Amino acid sequence: MEAVYTQGIWIAEYLQQRTQDLEHFWLTITHIGDPKAAFLLVFPLTYFVCKRAGVAVLWVAALSEWLNLVFKWESIRTRNDYRSGLVGRSVLPQLVPVLPHSQVIKMNKVC
Repeated sequence: MEAVYTQGIWIAEYLQQRTQDLEHFWLTITHIGDPKAAFLLVFPLTYFVCKRAGVAVLWVAALSEWLNLVFKWESIRTRNDYRSGLVGRSVLPQLVPVLPHSQVIKMNKVC
């Protein structure tokens, strides 16, 4: 996994160094692709042109946001386990056995 993370850092550095002159272009694309823009700008415009396409844009925006959340959650969970050295080990707390209700009543009478 360390090789994958390192490769990702190298790719990000390469893109930042080689595409500095396109910064304004990518910022514009980022703002247009923002979920708020999809719901507030792109959806109404496409719905006005074609109802079916507008509903499709709405579904794609909602699904992509949900998948983004799931992938970020999985990425953070995996990375934390990897960095802490807990991969393969159980990090769940030990469960305390639950006594039946009748035994709890007997223990209360004794005490």
